[in-house]
Amino acid sequence: MKPFNCHLKSRSVRVIGMFVLAFSFAFSIHAASIEGIVYDQNNVPLREIDMELRNENGVTRGRTKTDGTGRYRFSGLADGRYYVKAFAFRYNLIDDEKMVKIDTLSILGGIGADVIQQDFYLKFKKGGLSDTTTGVVFAQEVPNEAERHFEAAVKSIRDDKRGEGIASLIKAVDAFPTYYNALSVLGVQLILTERYMDAASVFVRAVEVNPKSSRAFYYMGVAFSNLGEKFYKAALVAQGKAKVLAPSAHQIPLEIGKLHRKMKNFTEAEANLLQAKKLSEKRNPEIHKELAQLYANDLKQYGKAADELELYLKATKQKDENTKQQIANLRAKAKNQN
Repeated sequence: MKPFNCHLKSRSVRVIGMFVLAFSFAFSIHAASIEGIVYDQNNVPLREIDMELRNENGVTRGRTKTDGTGRYRFSGLADGRYYVKAFAFRYNLIDDEKMVKIDTLSILGGIGADVIQQDFYLKFKKGGLSDTTTGVVFAQEVPNEAERHFEAAVKSIRDDKRGEGIASLIKAVDAFPTYYNALSVLGVQLILTERYMDAASVFVRAVEVNPKSSRAFYYMGVAFSNLGEKFYKAALVAQGKAKVLAPSAHQIPLEIGKLHRKMKNFTEAEANLLQAKKLSEKRNPEIHKELAQLYANDLKQYGKAADELELYLKATKQKDENTKQQIANLRAKAKNQN
């Protein structure tokens, strides 16, 4: 017969083992996610917004872009404080940053939320593509039926049901043919689905309703530019109107520069792309990339092309070895030119 203290010791080991196992399970790190949708202040989801995630020590933990429905997601995150930042240079909106705390364990040891929803509502910059920056606030009394269809459309777009959203927007416009907000959102959704002719037609109607809308002229130009060479001049006219209404918006000279590149007007392309670069408050990778391609492929100014590619890398904060090799090759070509 074993002594009592041996039984006690054996039992204690088992109890301690069970306790450690339970404790380890309760306090294990659960991989969590931060996700959300990025909107403008009119509740329109924004695609291709650059998103950055940093921990509480300021170390970058991830970068991504919003998808076609404005959604982003960072996964595989441990508990702690994080900072999510939306970079809105493509839209001339104001950047925004949110602090998000992940705590997958409740105070009682239970498992807390492992998906944190953090949406963004980005505000327009003065002088940009906002329809309220031209000095005229555009307001309409919208019939209830049209407003219901519009609200249903916004919800569908948020839920990644773009087809349903477009159908509801068309109903809203049918109910109220001069419904500017519905026309504006419908036009953008048609561009996103590559229905460029339909989009151009919608924005023609939009500027008839609100001729002070730099945004409508800008997107009309985008739609025309995607319809091919026959529509490039119409695109330039539309972008010219947008530029008068929103002279501080860098997207407009960027789009004009891209159009002139397509038309092989390289001097005009450079002038507009440099203006876009000047107007952009922060390094804009799209502008640097476009300038790099112009200098390398069209103007054969390899040193400038290398400079712009370096700025592109800094703007994207990437460590792309292929791009670094391209820069080295361009530097070599520039040296041979001299």
